[in-house]
Amino acid sequence: MRFRFTEEQQRLRQEIDDYFRQEISGEFLEWLERQREGSIFSPESPEFTQKLAEKGWLGLQYSRGFQEGSIFEEEVGYWRAPVAYHNERIVGAIVQSVGSDEQKEYFLPRLASGEITIALGYTEPGCGSDLAALTTRAVPDGDEYVFNGQKTYSSRGTSANHAIVAARTNTEVPKHKGISLFLAPLDIPGVTIRPLPMMGWGADMAELFFDDVRVPAFNLIGERDRGWYHLAASLDIQRVRIGEVGVHRRMMEELVEFVKETKIDGESLSKDPFVRDMLAQRAIEVEVARLFNYRSVWAATKGPVPPHYTSMGTMYLRETSQRLAQTATEILGLYAPLKGSSKWARLKGSAEASYRAAPGYTLAGGTSEIQRNVIAQRGLGLPR
Repeated sequence: MRFRFTEEQQRLRQEIDDYFRQEISGEFLEWLERQREGSIFSPESPEFTQKLAEKGWLGLQYSRGFQEGSIFEEEVGYWRAPVAYHNERIVGAIVQSVGSDEQKEYFLPRLASGEITIALGYTEPGCGSDLAALTTRAVPDGDEYVFNGQKTYSSRGTSANHAIVAARTNTEVPKHKGISLFLAPLDIPGVTIRPLPMMGWGADMAELFFDDVRVPAFNLIGERDRGWYHLAASLDIQRVRIGEVGVHRRMMEELVEFVKETKIDGESLSKDPFVRDMLAQRAIEVEVARLFNYRSVWAATKGPVPPHYTSMGTMYLRETSQRLAQTATEILGLYAPLKGSSKWARLKGSAEASYRAAPGYTLAGGTSEIQRNVIAQRGLGLPR
């Protein structure tokens, strides 16, 4: 397979790159660095996000295609831009795939404009990897559904105004067959949001509590009781981690520049064979991870993405994330744990932030064990 972007797509990448280079500078860049130092690994700026929405870049997936949307996300990751569009992409893909014409007309423009922002309402205290064991209920009552239950580890739970919620709508069938997906507002009576700060991922995680919450039936996305299958398809989209590819490209560039410029006893650190070997290995892995994700992006233009493609991509990328954070720590030595505000910090504290976030990489969105199961069963055809 030869993956290559068109000239038009390359111009789009250059336009986005030029814009971020100009905008993410000066006082705004200083603000971003302070946010990361305050344990917010991926800060958000509603004002900056609105600028991108006005340029039409948040809706690229809908207006131009999955490849164009992926180009945008990779550049967002590379520039560490303060916009969290990952969840909106997932929900937009669900609405595009199984939503009614009325839902597409209502939700997609609002997702693209930034008017609707999304938290993920999947995991519960008693179920994570076995998501089909969820117990949150949604009971029909006229033209509404009444929700009761709890979600935890909801990314962007403290800042989003909607959540994509998986809830049980049928208790008389096997657990995989009684789940539905809803796009539920979070600013309505009965919803309680409790921040759940994470060590490396900041304060945007939350627990969501639903106590007799009434959600319009219009917000049921896809067929009732078929939500598990819609959810599985959305996870395949979620596991295209192209934004994280951009993050790793940036980290590699910074590390290479650091070892070139740093001297120990008059000798450039780049001449140390141990350092050279580590960086060479990481460079290989980052490029392989990039191509894994590009393959999934390419497959999305041909039809449904094979689940094992995205599981291979996300597992390899996220284990590479941990190895890259470890390598940065070893190269920087005692400078590595310093936050960006320290006068002794190197790389503006990015090694510290990456290392702090690293443990969660192989948990969020499905553990590495889950990804390997998908690869084995749906990629290799092996039995459960």
